[in-house]
This record gives sequence, structure tokens and C-alpha cells, in this order.
Amino acid sequence: MYMSYSHAEPGVYQNQFPMDSSKWDCVPIPTVGGKTTGKQYFTGTGSYVLNAKSPNVEKAFKVYKDIFANEDYLIGYYEGGFGVSILPSVIEKAKPGKDFQDKKWLLISDIDALLPKPPHTAFASGMVVEGEDMFKTCESIYYGDADIDSTLKDLTDRYNKAYQEAVKNGSGHEVKIENYDPMNPTLQ
Repeated sequence: MYMSYSHAEPGVYQNQFPMDSSKWDCVPIPTVGGKTTGKQYFTGTGSYVLNAKSPNVEKAFKVYKDIFANEDYLIGYYEGGFGVSILPSVIEKAKPGKDFQDKKWLLISDIDALLPKPPHTAFASGMVVEGEDMFKTCESIYYGDADIDSTLKDLTDRYNKAYQEAVKNGSGHEVKIENYDPMNPTLQ
């Protein structure tokens, strides 16, 4: 079992870790006590950075748009199992593969949401978390190598300390979203 928020498992199991489709499936992320307190986090596709001082920045952006923002490319990406599109025009035209048709939790649903970036992502270069990151920490809990309560408290304390330090030293800023509701999040 692993937790993913990319909705790209068909591509992973076809290319990265070849596995028969009948041997894997997707389900919502488990909850504590069966109570859902927020939407499942997912992110859109990453992006490329263009150097603003480049003498060819306009040409580079045109190439980027022609390749990666091209609807035909995005349809092929979705149909190939490399990720799920959130663009209505792509969803309308794409013919997703069998895995997407047979494994309903692969598709973006009403339990998923584009959420605000967490501080450790938003301020990645300026937020230094001491010790194991959240992924390694969760792996330790999953394999029974760490006590759940004390390990999660320590993880929370370490991430909060790093966030507060980033705000203090100016490599991050305080993030407050008025009336934020994790069951009905909106990006601001």
C-alpha cells in the first residue's frame, strides 16, 4: 500500500513498476475513526521555470505552451494513464483507458480538491524541517516502527517549528485563509 495524490497509477504500474492491472486498485485515503474531516489533497501537474533574463524567454514559453498546454498532448497524457486531467475540455474529449474505467477511485471525484499548498511546499527552499520528513515518518508508523500518537505529535511540532522559523526569517510568510472549510475549500 502506498498513498499517492497524482491519480497516475496506470502509468506507474505500466512503465515504472510493471504489474498486472488485476493486482492493484485504488481506494480513498483511510480516515481516523471513519470520520472524514476534509477533502483529499491533489495537485495539478508541475511546471517549468523560465529564466526571466533569458534573451529567448518568449520563444521558450511558446515552445512550452505548444507542447505541454496543447490539448492533444493533454488528452494523450490522460488516455495513456499518466495522470487525470482536471480540464473539462480534456475530460470531455478523452477516452480513458480500462484502468480508469474499472477503478473509479482513480478519477477525480467529489472527495478530492485542489487545496492550498502546505507551507513545506509553498516555502520549500526556505523551510527546513529537522529530522525525517512526513513521508518517511508515515512509513515508520505504517511498518510499526514508531508509536502513532507520539510520532505524529513530534512530526507536527517539527513542521510547525520549521514554518514559524521560515516566517520569522522572511523565507516564508504567514498563511491565513478567512473562514477556511476543509470540506469545501477554495483557493484564494
